Amino acid sequence: ELVNRFGDASSVGVLDRTDVIYVAHVSVQRARRAAAVVGARYPAYATSMGRVLLADLPDEELARRLDATSFRALTSRTCTDPCRLREDLFQVRENGFATTVDQLDYGITALAVPIRDPQGRTVAALNSSGYTGVVTPESLIEERLPALREAASHIAHEMVRFPVLHTVLGS
Repeated sequence: ELVNRFGDASSVGVLDRTDVIYVAHVSVQRARRAAAVVGARYPAYATSMGRVLLADLPDEELARRLDATSFRALTSRTCTDPCRLREDLFQVRENGFATTVDQLDYGITALAVPIRDPQGRTVAALNSSGYTGVVTPESLIEERLPALREAASHIAHEMVRFPVLHTVLGS
């Protein structure tokens, strides 16, 4: 529904150690970019979904994950400074969403929100992304954030109806 409404792409991801793994993906995009397919694994620090997932970790667990991360620049804009990333993650906690621009690959601007289980724990993240230069973080927030939050809530309700989704989403 998100892709039908906004075009571009939308994904669901879960955290696995220091990476985000894509468990669902729909796209109308045709250009060459990092493959966002089911099963794709990317460094969590370089994706909007990964940042949402990292931001929800308790402080001690977040510190352990960041210490275990091998930061490398995937583009000239990739944040590889753990201190700056930690500051960004605290802002994600406060806002309840994350945005990234050209962090994973050039041309990808993304917005992500948490998908929470009935206890309020973040078990996955949902994003919407578009082409840098066509969309901005501000335009994604203004135009897509309410729809993303609604979709994340819908997915959370479906997790209650279909408990097998807890297994898929790693809870």
